[in-house]
Amino acid sequence: MWLVALAVVGALGLPDLPTPEVGVVPLPTLLLVGGLLLGFLLGLLVGALARVSARRRGARVRRRLDDAVAGVAGARVLEPVAGVLRDHRETRQALAVLASAPR
Repeated sequence: MWLVALAVVGALGLPDLPTPEVGVVPLPTLLLVGGLLLGFLLGLLVGALARVSARRRGARVRRRLDDAVAGVAGARVLEPVAGVLRDHRETRQALAVLASAPR
């Protein structure tokens, strides 16, 4: 805002406003550059933290999904197949007993 106010005063042809300086750099310019640099660095830090958090959350969700899929697969596929195989084995054993019985 300070730089905008200085630009408006200059555009209107009003006398220059006094601006504090740090060394030879005007304070409003230094604050602008510092804010941009700090915003950039903060963006990098937050991006890195978000990636770590997302990776951790993704691993947790992946484990839950794998567990849920394993539960459904066991109940809907593996257990029925095991039942059919058990029935088949029992039938084969009964047929073997019948085949070995005297006629």
